This record gives sequence, C-alpha cells and structure tokens, in this order.
Amino acid sequence: MSPSPFPAPVSHSMEALPASSPLRELYPEDTYSGGGYFPSPYGRTKYWINGPEGGQKVVLIHGISVPAIAFQKLVPILVKEGLQVLIYDLPGRGYSEAPKLSAYDAELYVVHLALLLQYIKWDKADIVGYSMGGAVAAAFTATFPHLVADNVTLLASAGLYKAHEDDSGEWDAAINDIKPEPEQNPEVSAEAGKLSLKLRELQWEYLPGAKNAFKTSLSSGVIGGLRATFETLGNTSTKRFLVIHGTADKIVPYREAHKINKLVPQAKLVLIKGASHALPFEEGTLEKVADELVPFVTGAEGRHSKYR
Repeated sequence: MSPSPFPAPVSHSMEALPASSPLRELYPEDTYSGGGYFPSPYGRTKYWINGPEGGQKVVLIHGISVPAIAFQKLVPILVKEGLQVLIYDLPGRGYSEAPKLSAYDAELYVVHLALLLQYIKWDKADIVGYSMGGAVAAAFTATFPHLVADNVTLLASAGLYKAHEDDSGEWDAAINDIKPEPEQNPEVSAEAGKLSLKLRELQWEYLPGAKNAFKTSLSSGVIGGLRATFETLGNTSTKRFLVIHGTADKIVPYREAHKINKLVPQAKLVLIKGASHALPFEEGTLEKVADELVPFVTGAEGRHSKYR
C-alpha cells in the first residue's frame, strides 16, 4: 500500500463559496469575531479567538456535522466570565478544508488540534467537547495531557457509542436498560434538530469533502471505539472531568454518559432532565449547561444560577 500524500490534498471549504450561498447565509464567516486561518497540513483551518487577552483559555470542539456555529450562544457566556475561547471548524466542516483521507479518525483530530494550539501559541487550555467533539476531547487529553490545563468537559459525548450494541454483560443491565425521557419542550428540541439537519444537508450539497468527513468519522472508531482512551483517563489522569448529558438525547443516548462515568469514575456526572442532544444551542437547555460548565471551569464555589 502506497503511503498517503502529506500534506494531504484537499477539497474546498465554505470559504470558496459566494457570500450569497444558502450555506454561508445560514453560517456567516463573521459568526464570531477575531477569525483567522491556520495553514494546516490537513488543509486551511478556520478558527476564532474570542475573549480577553490573558483570560483563562478554553477550547471548544464541535461534533460530527454541525460546525463551530454550534457554540454561537455559549461563547458570549464564557467570554462574559473573562475566559478566552478558541472556536474552530474541524477538517471537512464549515470554513475548514477537507483533506482527502480514507479515515477521519481520532489521530487526525488530535494531531490537528495540537498543531492548531502550537500555531496560535497556546501552551495549554481547558477543553470542552460536544458530541463527537467529546470523544476528540477525551482522546486529546489522553494523548497530550501536557496541553490540557485542568478541566475537561464532555457534552453529550460520543466515544463509546455503538448503534447496535448487544447486551453481552459488558455494561450493567441498569445502564443498558436506560431509555430516553420525553423532551421538556418537544417543539424547541425539534427546531434544534432541524437546524442540525439543515447544516448537514447544505454542507453535503455544497462541500465536496463534507460527506466523506462525516461517513469516515462514523466508521473510523472515533464515535464508538475509544474505550481504551477512557480507561486511560480513568486510571491515570489527574485532570478534572465534567460529563453533561440530556436524558432525552436520541442521537447519543444518555446511557453513554453512565458508561463514560464507569470508566472515568472521578468525573462529575450531570444529567439534564428532558434535554435533547442539542445541549449548546437548545433554548432552555443552554442555560442549564452554563450553570454547570462555568463554575466548573472557573473554579467558582456553589451552583452558578445567573443564566437561568
């Protein structure tokens, strides 16, 4: 087998589309201020840095299909608390080019983030990962613990999820039998789901590498093959972990949070009753996420409730 070319050949990103395209109208390049491009060996990567210079540094990692716009409502909350936030589009999503690779696996995402941090001259940062981004955050922490400051937050995290997992005794029956609960506001959850689907469909229509990025991320093990990663974190990591999941999540069922917590028992587990998968942008859920996330990252004592 011939080696893969490096740097990787790429397919274009949203940067190449006219500003009038439906995708760019839904997700403008100036969604955040402070944007720039990193000339990655995996293609040009769009990133933004928001918040005060010298503020506590936090990286936000989005999921498998919705790019960095997923954090549009969360970023202002974190910035208001004096945090300096890095947001970026993963390879093959949004304004980041898509490397022509046979597998978008954990290694790609982990190395890519390490290079990005080096490029922007961040020595270390706290990490927040959402959905597949949670799996990436876990793998990054296990691989490069010296680049992670203190705190790792996993929102509706993948990493152990297998859609057709059989109950072979690997997990306690109490975990396997957990069923999603009804949404607190089904209409709100439906709207959040429509936004996710629309962003995925438009990227697949306008970005030639987006579908490959999605499909090979599913098949490469980053979604469900990271048990060893979480075991490493549970057995050796001195970082602080916060796991937040909605009990009405139909994409990554909240039993997955219990699985993560079994392997990383030092993690704080928070279940948000009636919340869907759209934790960072679902109306009414975002505030509850911030209630837990902000004091965890900043070290504030007691429950943070001013976002309700």
